[in-house]
Amino acid sequence: MTNPNNISYDVVQFLEKRKHIEIWGRKLPHWFQENKTMFVTFRLADSLPKNKVEEFLADRANMLKEEKRTAGNNTRKAYDIMMMRKMEYWLNNGYGNCILRREDVRNVLVEALYYYNNKEYLLHTFVVMPNHVHILLSSLTNKPINNIIGKVKGFTTFQLRKSLGINEDIWQKGIFDRILRNWDEFEKYVDYIVNIIQSINGPNITNNSPKYFLKACL
Repeated sequence: MTNPNNISYDVVQFLEKRKHIEIWGRKLPHWFQENKTMFVTFRLADSLPKNKVEEFLADRANMLKEEKRTAGNNTRKAYDIMMMRKMEYWLNNGYGNCILRREDVRNVLVEALYYYNNKEYLLHTFVVMPNHVHILLSSLTNKPINNIIGKVKGFTTFQLRKSLGINEDIWQKGIFDRILRNWDEFEKYVDYIVNIIQSINGPNITNNSPKYFLKACL
C-alpha cells in the first residue's frame, strides 16, 4: 500500500531491518530504533488476573522455542497477532476497577498524552478503554518508547493518587509495543483503533476529522 492520506515520510518511519536493532527485556522484549512509528498498548495495574498473565508468559515461552526450532519462519509475527487478539479479549472483559470509565480520570490521561504530543512523539490516533489504552504514534526523540510512556504514567500516577486519595499502583509495569514495518501495517493499526472508536461513537465519527488524528474515550 502507498502512503495513505499523504502522511509525512519525515515523521512516519518504519523498522529498518538492515540497521542495528536494540533489544532488551526478558518477559516482554522491546525493539528499539530511533524515531520510529509504533503501536503501543498499556494497561491499568488491576486489568488482568494473575492466571491470565501467567498464560500469556507461557504462550510466549512456547513461541520462543518454536521460533528457535523453525529458525524464525514468521513465528513471531503469528504470535504477535494471536497474542494481541487474546490480550484484547481478556482486557475487554472489563477485569479490575476500570477507573478509566470515569471522565475525570480519563481527562488526566488525555491531558498527559497531549502534553507530550509534538515534544516526545506525534500522536496519530489513540483510544482510551475502561482498563487500557491503545496509541499509534511516531517518536520524535532517540529515547526508547517505554521511557516516553513512562513519563505519561508517572504524571498520571501522581495526579490520580492525589485526586483519588490512594497510594496504590495505577499502571501495570511495562508496555506492549511494536515498531511498524510498512504502510500496510500502519493502515491496519489505524483501522483497528478506528473500528473501536466507531463501535463507541457510531460510524460517523470520521466525518469531521482526518482519519489519522482521531481520538476517542469511553
